[in-house]
Amino acid sequence: MPGNLRLFLPDPEGEESYPIVTFSWLLLYERYADADKAAALKKFVAWGLTAGQTYSRDLGYIALPPDVASLSLAALDRIH
Repeated sequence: MPGNLRLFLPDPEGEESYPIVTFSWLLLYERYADADKAAALKKFVAWGLTAGQTYSRDLGYIALPPDVASLSLAALDRIH
């Protein structure tokens, strides 16, 4: 996983392959003028990367790999 967390997954090969699997990205600023809004945003995104992952299967998605979620949480810490 690159430091900027931008990773492109190629479609798998094969007749029985299901190619629609990739990461979704959030584009966030590192600094927000309103500290309360920044805190609320961080809290929401942190929930999505932790407890929110438990809803993935029921919603038809695959949960993030733990190492990707961990790297994303570390990037979230850089937001002020």
